[in-house]
Amino acid sequence: MSRESIVVQVEPAVMQWLRTSSGWTPVEASKRLGVREDAYLKMENGEIRPTLRQIELLAKAFHRPVAAFLLPAPPEEPLLPTDFRLIPRDKKEFSRKMRRVFRKARWLQDSSRELMTNLSFSIEPSLRKHTLSENPATVAAREREASGITLQQQMKWKDSYKAFSAWRDYIEGKNIRVFQISMPPEEARGFSLTDKKPYLIVVNTADDINARIFTLFHEYAHLLLSETSVCIPEFVAIESDETAKVERWCNRFAAEFLLPQQTKQQLANEMQAGRQQGLGKLLGKYSSKFKVSKYALFVRMKEFNIVTDIELKQFVEGLKRTERKKGGFGRGRTQLDKCNQEKGSNYVSL
Repeated sequence: MSRESIVVQVEPAVMQWLRTSSGWTPVEASKRLGVREDAYLKMENGEIRPTLRQIELLAKAFHRPVAAFLLPAPPEEPLLPTDFRLIPRDKKEFSRKMRRVFRKARWLQDSSRELMTNLSFSIEPSLRKHTLSENPATVAAREREASGITLQQQMKWKDSYKAFSAWRDYIEGKNIRVFQISMPPEEARGFSLTDKKPYLIVVNTADDINARIFTLFHEYAHLLLSETSVCIPEFVAIESDETAKVERWCNRFAAEFLLPQQTKQQLANEMQAGRQQGLGKLLGKYSSKFKVSKYALFVRMKEFNIVTDIELKQFVEGLKRTERKKGGFGRGRTQLDKCNQEKGSNYVSL
């Protein structure tokens, strides 16, 4: 008997859940099967039983196992992270790929919890909670001092990959999982999950490594505020609603942590001497020196009153128009290296 003739009984609620949770519309699903939309909807409503071949086609399209179609009811799934993307063009439904990234992150979080529990390891984060009423610069200064990493050490790191690794170790030392996963950069630069433990931060490997460092601490700030979030942090948030307040707080925390107060005079002197050479060259020089994104530099220079609001807005507009630098894990790395880079040595060692 061929797969085209074997029919499968699928619960209507399961059929609908598999489609919607994967980001597909009835029209798209019907086209994948080569049937009319009304025929597909009858299949989804239980009026028509799909064939095994049709189930296999949908399983491949939805990136789900065939066995998922045999569930008696849809499982309870955590909600998607809160959308903190403030640019209007980013306020849209998450793509299929982004939804798969969320599922992968949830799987990594669940497997981390299971492994840690089996080994009698604590899954509790070592964090002091904060609120929006606190000064993010003060909170960041305390966190930076507690890290034990001086500005001199930061400048001596070989490159930005070494810097990211060191900062990741610091955060993972607080019992927080940090993962690097490729996701559409126009949809998210990173996200964090706090509704389950261990807490989790994901940064985008499609992003430049210095931008990843900024995102890492932006998302860490969300954890300090007990927020589950998905963000594109590098922009000027001028809105006055609660979402914008949270994003500004997290941006200020990240910029202050990575560029402490003692960098002010150095940046001011360089800015005064180098304006005629162009702001771009100065940003490039110090982005490389401090292993931070140009955006983080600009945020701090604005807070130090070295640049104006207008200059900051113009810079961010230019940032939006500029094609993102290619991300990735760096050259010449083995599969084991890439596994360690994506999941972190703490996870791999479990």
